[in-house]
Amino acid sequence: MVANLLDVTDDVSIEAALERLSAWMSQDGLEIQESMRAPATDRELDELRRAIEPYEVPQELITMLRWHNGQPREPASLPLLPLPEGPLLGTGDAVKSYKFLTEDLEPWQWCPLWVPILQHRWSQTGVEIVPDGPGVVVEADFGNPHLTIISSSLAALLHATADMAEAGLLPNPPYSERERLIAARAEQAGWSNWPHDRIIPHDEEGSNWPERWREASGL
Repeated sequence: MVANLLDVTDDVSIEAALERLSAWMSQDGLEIQESMRAPATDRELDELRRAIEPYEVPQELITMLRWHNGQPREPASLPLLPLPEGPLLGTGDAVKSYKFLTEDLEPWQWCPLWVPILQHRWSQTGVEIVPDGPGVVVEADFGNPHLTIISSSLAALLHATADMAEAGLLPNPPYSERERLIAARAEQAGWSNWPHDRIIPHDEEGSNWPERWREASGL
């Protein structure tokens, strides 16, 4: 088992997570670094804002996109995030995915309050839009009967990614270590913004969803 890495930083901000990832990529993650796009421009961020109106792009997501605007999907890059849905989406791919997920699928399959950051076929991960503070990270696999809240915030997920990077576990961390480190960072950041179940059964009424999700999806 990899040693407990939570002493690496007491700063759980997204800025601190991105600094850690930048330092790792410049030393040991050069292949991933080479796949990262340039920072998102104001025009690219405005395109994403228009796509999800009347909702606001989560501030943590803006911060990440201003760091690097995702990774190319074709040809597939080595994924930065230790999740199975592939490379990190940039603004252009996020717009396409958001439109597909909210316009072509059933309302209970993808809530408009989730902005996609990863997508591979029928599996996708998104960041929840909330009025204030960070939103949770949601993983929806349409072959899975459950929706999973995998992290209490995007910043927490990125710190867990940095933990794995610094331990030499990327790009393919052992499943048990991936789950342990993601859960540990989510707990450190805190779940005060999510007073609900973290594993939610899929059903066509969205009966187990928070009311704000149901309202946004018209359920």
